[in-house]
Amino acid sequence: MEVQYSVAYVRPYEAVHIKDAQRRRTHFCFGCHSEMVIRRGRIRQPHFAHKADFVQCKKDNTLHEAAKAFICQGFIDAVATGAEYQVGYPCEECQTPIKVNVAAGGASIASERMVVKGTRSDLAIFQPDGSLRVIIEVVVTHDLESDTKQRYEEANYPVVTVEPSWETLPGLHRAAIGSRILNVKNDGYRYCRNCQDARKQKRNVAQRKHQKRHTVTTKPSEMYRRKRKQDHRLAWGLAKSLVAGIMPHSRRIPPLIPITHDKYGSPLNTRDQGRVMASAQKLARLGFQQQTKRPTLFLYQAGRWGIYADLDSVDYIPVLYAFRNGEMECEGCLLKAVGEIFDQQKVSYRLRFEDAKAHDHSPYF
Repeated sequence: MEVQYSVAYVRPYEAVHIKDAQRRRTHFCFGCHSEMVIRRGRIRQPHFAHKADFVQCKKDNTLHEAAKAFICQGFIDAVATGAEYQVGYPCEECQTPIKVNVAAGGASIASERMVVKGTRSDLAIFQPDGSLRVIIEVVVTHDLESDTKQRYEEANYPVVTVEPSWETLPGLHRAAIGSRILNVKNDGYRYCRNCQDARKQKRNVAQRKHQKRHTVTTKPSEMYRRKRKQDHRLAWGLAKSLVAGIMPHSRRIPPLIPITHDKYGSPLNTRDQGRVMASAQKLARLGFQQQTKRPTLFLYQAGRWGIYADLDSVDYIPVLYAFRNGEMECEGCLLKAVGEIFDQQKVSYRLRFEDAKAHDHSPYF
């Protein structure tokens, strides 16, 4: 049986589920903002009820406002604690949710903001530099109006439509999984990783068939091996040139920010502080720059590539990963080239090969 009014809020507008409700606090309705009471018995499921029987309240409006409050509260808590808040939408091919972390340090969220002229968006998430990341529209009974969709299409802003229910409200505190997304043209964002690989494989098969039909002097297999070998040489040479600046520097390194807590905010003991600061000193001498907002993260900018050394790992050994906008063919060569330098300097490390679109700093939308 569906539980109505399973949520309420306490001032200042803090969403509370019936499971976490406390009788000593005063709760209010999201729809009509009147006072509510807790109903817990042996027969009916626990729920909130209006204290006054004559109150006229629209349940759909209550669900709409409650969903917005849970998303805002979850996003703000994630940014404050350094955790992740996922915004998801279905893959166009297999309908598998594609989840993206939008709670980067310095990100913000706004409710009922006029991002597009003539339309007030339910929720809008902005990146640390103030640019729009994604718009979230909460749909309960009626879909977006045609005029609103047209304005969003003309502005070319990504819009995720979330359709909440009373049962799924608590989950919105951790992630906002939408039923569809608008204004996303890039195949890399429209399809999940498995569907992207399948589509890429089909294109490769079609390309090989095309080459086979139009190649006379050279066998397709031999031509393919030659191209792979040439691409590998070019990628390795490019990687070696990009990391040429990673080396021990004789000049005095800039003062480091003391690292006293891990990425979850837990304090480190004296021994762990010594380990992480020792690794930080080695990275700084090699030319890596410590990030102010996250002291355990060090960056070396190699052209359009960003090489990261993350000290939030077991034994505080730097974990290396890299990304740039666009294709990722030579990521392996780039990290292996950095690894050779670390081996020469006797610096312990680990490699993490990861798609750029799965990292917080990359533009997901």
